[in-house]
Amino acid sequence: MASHFALDVDPLETSTPSSPQTATTHRRATKKSTIDNNSQVASEPWFCGAPYEYEVPKPDKGEPWENCYKRLKDYDDDACEVWRDGVDQLLIFAGLFSSAVTAFVIESYKKLQEDPSDRNSLLLQQILLQAHIANSPNPSAAAPLPPLPVFVPSASDVRVNVFWFMSLALSLATVFIGILCLQWLREYQREIPLDPREAISLRQLRYEGLMAWKVPGILMSLPILLQGSFLLFFMGLLDLLWSLDSVVAICVTIITTLLFLFTVATTLLPTCQIYFMDDDYLRGPQCAFKSPQSWAVHRIITALVRLSKPKRNIFRRSFRAGRYTPFFDNKTWVDHDKQLHKRRALGLPNARYPDSDTVRGLAWIDVHLGRSFDMVLAVYHCIRDLPMTSNSASSAARVIAKTSENVEEYLKTQKMVDRMRSASEEEYRDIVSALFLEENRRAFPQLDQYQLESVVRILNTRSRNSDSHDDTPFRFWPLHHIRNLPTDLVTQFLLCVKSLVSLNRINKDHINDIWDLIHLILSTPQFGDEITHSELAFDIMVEFEKQLPYTGVSGGIDVRESVRQYAIRMIKAFPVRDLKGLTPRGKEVLSAINVRMLEFGGPKAMLSQGEMKRWDAISRRAGLKQDFKRVIEDEKFFENPDSRADSEQTVVPVWLGSEKT
Repeated sequence: MASHFALDVDPLETSTPSSPQTATTHRRATKKSTIDNNSQVASEPWFCGAPYEYEVPKPDKGEPWENCYKRLKDYDDDACEVWRDGVDQLLIFAGLFSSAVTAFVIESYKKLQEDPSDRNSLLLQQILLQAHIANSPNPSAAAPLPPLPVFVPSASDVRVNVFWFMSLALSLATVFIGILCLQWLREYQREIPLDPREAISLRQLRYEGLMAWKVPGILMSLPILLQGSFLLFFMGLLDLLWSLDSVVAICVTIITTLLFLFTVATTLLPTCQIYFMDDDYLRGPQCAFKSPQSWAVHRIITALVRLSKPKRNIFRRSFRAGRYTPFFDNKTWVDHDKQLHKRRALGLPNARYPDSDTVRGLAWIDVHLGRSFDMVLAVYHCIRDLPMTSNSASSAARVIAKTSENVEEYLKTQKMVDRMRSASEEEYRDIVSALFLEENRRAFPQLDQYQLESVVRILNTRSRNSDSHDDTPFRFWPLHHIRNLPTDLVTQFLLCVKSLVSLNRINKDHINDIWDLIHLILSTPQFGDEITHSELAFDIMVEFEKQLPYTGVSGGIDVRESVRQYAIRMIKAFPVRDLKGLTPRGKEVLSAINVRMLEFGGPKAMLSQGEMKRWDAISRRAGLKQDFKRVIEDEKFFENPDSRADSEQTVVPVWLGSEKT
């Protein structure tokens, strides 16, 4: 079908036809275009899979070693910044908490020793007793004085002080260890002026030492220490209150119990979710309550499951304890998330989980972060790197579907489903690219040329299939900035449109878009390659005119109305300006439609007053002096039965809006 993309040229003996009759008879006999040789377009068609003429640029990249080191440094900076922020917040909170605990301890520790006033009272009692005995008549007969009691603090006071002093000690330990960790991180990030290659080597040396000596584990233990301090403080507080007043103790116990239950639940849920989730591939929303203490619980549970050696159960699809098997060797929540991501990717899409994490991630980036041109380019290349399968549910198609409800509905239409199913991998990639670029080119007009090239490649490729219909891989015709695009790209697009029209593959809903395109081309000042564009616009008109039925064709087609619709569209397509420079091809188009209208009484009988006025202006400015009445009188076509029989086999074009019965 490649021949449909080269202009069909018939050399003319003169620059203008000798008469309208000659041009019309030649057109009817051969059904071919009659463009002058000087305007022939020798442009090779562009197909899917070939190198792009206007490839979408990639984000700029620096020198490889420097770029790698920058990525490493960004990674380390982000990780250390998270650790540093966490330690700073813990230091502030631990300092405030230590002050609060100290206020309680100052009052509680006094109960661990004897009160001097109580001791003085006992001594005074001893003195009074001795004085009384001395003044008695028989001092020797008096009972001996009782010994002074030894002070022993109550069990409640001991427990309270144990809890609170331990709480204060853990809080201060958190502060002390946190300060040490900040010092370690500062030394880890200390920069040395080295070549990027040497800097990568030094960084790896430091990183392996940081991991081997469990610095991240020490940092993760700081929140656990502080939470242990909270727990001890509340235990001491409840013990004190229950020894003083039960009503106050009950109120505080309720609050403390709720807080304790919340802590226990958020600690257990990340691990328990794996067991209770309905999907074996764990594709539900992941529990976000990940913390150092929840990781400790996770490690304990996975260790217990590992000791139990879970096996598949013959009565169930999967023994749920076996779900923990892939997570046995994880060292941190990061490792856990990586393993979980791999497992989720194994599950096939279904009605409940149609999209992968990658699809949702790219869609989220495009919707929330795709406000810069560089980010749109990055998402575009990421989409093209996704696996391409010939269906509308592939990862690449799902990304663009999630970015726009209109695109999603368009992909669900039957024609798109059929087109995706029959497309090759290269063509499928271009279809997805064209839809993504179309969705973003309104915000970034510089994407127009890339979107149009994708469209051209798809149209050229699809036209090889003689059974294809309505092969327009876009929701809207790319007309907005077509005059500002590269000339060879516009030429290729016009050739595609010409081929679609000649093959009768244009949906009637798109006819007005094509005539708007013709109007845009003809409205452009004629210079350079744009003369070729005008010739192609006239060729598209000719292809439409070839599909017009002729007088005498049976089948219920309103021939007069078809000719009138074509004439009205052509009149609107010509610009309202000086047409003295109109090419011979343009004059042939005007002459041909004059001939067709004279078959039904002439322009006055077919056009309205306003349309007739515009037609007269176009004819006068174009310098047409032919006698169309004489042409019709000399026309031999309608007197030739063979020609009429041949015309009866003409396929009814879709754009006429009527069908043969």
